[in-house]
Amino acid sequence: MKRFLMHTLAGTAIATLSLSAGATTIQATFNSMTPQSGVTVAYPGTTADTAAGRFNFTRTGGDHPVNPLPDAPASQFWAFCMELGQTIGFGENVTFDVLPLASGSSVIGGIGDAKADDLLELLGAVYPDFTQVLTNDQYAALQVSIWEITREDRASYGYDVSTGDVRFSNSTAAILNLANTFLSQVDDVGPRAAGISALVNRSRQDMLVQFPVPEPGSLALALLGLGAVLGTRRRTARVRS
Repeated sequence: MKRFLMHTLAGTAIATLSLSAGATTIQATFNSMTPQSGVTVAYPGTTADTAAGRFNFTRTGGDHPVNPLPDAPASQFWAFCMELGQTIGFGENVTFDVLPLASGSSVIGGIGDAKADDLLELLGAVYPDFTQVLTNDQYAALQVSIWEITREDRASYGYDVSTGDVRFSNSTAAILNLANTFLSQVDDVGPRAAGISALVNRSRQDMLVQFPVPEPGSLALALLGLGAVLGTRRRTARVRS
């Protein structure tokens, strides 16, 4: 519980500080995928061949104050796609808005809070720290799991990559079975990953990334500063009234 509370407070502090600074952007070039594992996805009205894996970017600009992880080498970061129905090309340089996770998958108006929470629980169980290295099958299975959550009707079908409104095929059995193993851990009681945000572009695929979470001392200072600002606003309001 302490870990979850700390993550929640950290997320609140980061969101508050971002709001105080206004909207921010990250400009980045899409370099490669790890791996580039072929898969067919079918969802209402569409059947398409795509590739699953970790998306690798180099940041080239934007005014967001922090680089996504792992930021090693500097400005290199990893992401997962959270939007079926749009594309992004290798070598393409894109400007993304940094937004709350619930705003990702803008082509469907955002995934909403419930699916965002499911994604945080998935990542909390499978990949809570983007500086860690997974196997190629794990990266591909995690990407398939993310797509499943963003588009599936959980209340009607649950999460299973071979059934429901969203179905995946023409990949290895190992990847699809692993994706279902990952999805089985979304049970509403697990820990949530921290520092997760959406990178949103209206005409390109939206991405899911992780930003560093402040250390407890930095978080305390941020909350203290926020409290001081709110206190000043209250005193100002009293004087005006």
